[in-house]
Amino acid sequence: MWIDSLPPILFQAIVAALVFATAYLVNRFFVGKVIERFAVSVEMEPHLTNTLKKFGSLMVYLIAVSIILANLGVSGILYGLLASAGFAGIVVGMAARQVFADILSGIVLLAQKPFKVGDPVVVGSESGQVEAMGFWGVTLRAWSGEKVLISNSKVSQSIIKNFNIDSRRAEITFLVDYQSDIRSAMKICRDLLMENSEVLKDPGPTLLVGDFKEAGMELQLFFWLPVSKFFSTGTIIRRQILENLSKERVKIAVPQIRIVERSEDQQSTSSGLG
Repeated sequence: MWIDSLPPILFQAIVAALVFATAYLVNRFFVGKVIERFAVSVEMEPHLTNTLKKFGSLMVYLIAVSIILANLGVSGILYGLLASAGFAGIVVGMAARQVFADILSGIVLLAQKPFKVGDPVVVGSESGQVEAMGFWGVTLRAWSGEKVLISNSKVSQSIIKNFNIDSRRAEITFLVDYQSDIRSAMKICRDLLMENSEVLKDPGPTLLVGDFKEAGMELQLFFWLPVSKFFSTGTIIRRQILENLSKERVKIAVPQIRIVERSEDQQSTSSGLG
């Protein structure tokens, strides 16, 4: 046959071209379509869909390259180099394992959809607003302004709290001095909460008198705020409570430590009596 008469180099070039052409067709008409259908089913963000397509394309072309190298007889040399790498090969393998773990965890998170970009969340010990989601990790914008990047594998192993709701309950607890009128303190706080336009009226604020503490009587306030205003309005309300109570001469109790000092004369007198 005419193929047998071709020079080996030309034959290998034809095989390489056919492999690359096949990889291109598989990537364009199969892998891309499958990823698009998966993205639609899980409502994946467009930028994540593009990232997944790139990853799928990379895997297809890596397989194509490995086939071409095997056809050229180079694979044995490469395997020998990798085997002789020893410790470096182990390190690379562990790094690749972590990368694939993050990718698989990212796909699981996309399928489960515990949160989306823009949601206020708590992931383990970190909290903030979701700024970006990728196959390597999740980026949070912390409430203090910093960017926090958490790997997907760590996210999947953490407790996730999503506060993407219309409102969130706030709680303020403080002590009222026993010499102050607890009813006046309750009226001041209730009026302040009812006058604030950001505080929800349904359900309305709740005020409870708590336990008898050593420094004063415990007063608890519960009220609901829009999630977008939770921290800013909560800060304003706390400041206003302090100002209004001070204006009406209602004291906020603080724990105190009483220290009694004894003079040397008192100590010597006590010793003489003993």
